[in-house]
Amino acid sequence: MARLDLPLSPDGVTHTLPDGGRVTLRPIRASDADELRAGFERLSDRSKYLRFFTPLQHLPQAWVSQLTDLDHRTHRAWVAYDPAADVPPPGLGVGVARLIELADEPEKAEAAVAVTDDYHGRGIGRLLLEVVTGTADAAGYSTLVTNVLRENSRMLDLVAEIDAEKVRTGDGASVRIEIPLVDTPDEQVAEGALYDLLRLAARLDP
Repeated sequence: MARLDLPLSPDGVTHTLPDGGRVTLRPIRASDADELRAGFERLSDRSKYLRFFTPLQHLPQAWVSQLTDLDHRTHRAWVAYDPAADVPPPGLGVGVARLIELADEPEKAEAAVAVTDDYHGRGIGRLLLEVVTGTADAAGYSTLVTNVLRENSRMLDLVAEIDAEKVRTGDGASVRIEIPLVDTPDEQVAEGALYDLLRLAARLDP
């Protein structure tokens, strides 16, 4: 990767954003549970729905535990903090990226990124995707997978312009999209189709 040394160490890194602000990225910990819950509360209703496919108002405690207490082998996740926010260290939680190995297709991993609405447009989503794609490549996965709602017309219009071989249509309310990683530079994946698709799915702004 051009900007980050991946995979990230447990301590993570502090990165300068294009607007001069800073963000700290590190693997998520069980102790991040309260910040994850607070970050979810700051998502708009639309962002919550597009990310979790259901109109959740609050994250169930069981979900919080499943999303923070990880093995960091088959389920990896990273958190982004704003260290300059007026809150106690490590700062304000502003984004999460996730990479989950598919149990029935262990050569593939599901990718997801979310950034709180008040931090859209600062490049945090792109940075988190660089962590996801770089780690997926280092871990030897061949394909990244993401699922999106059928009602997300902007997403599906974009999918139609990319490559039908990268799309698997499901029978339910969602569509599964596959992006091969084989022989594709990390930067190209992060800045190309995968980034555009996940940006729309999570309502991220580049």
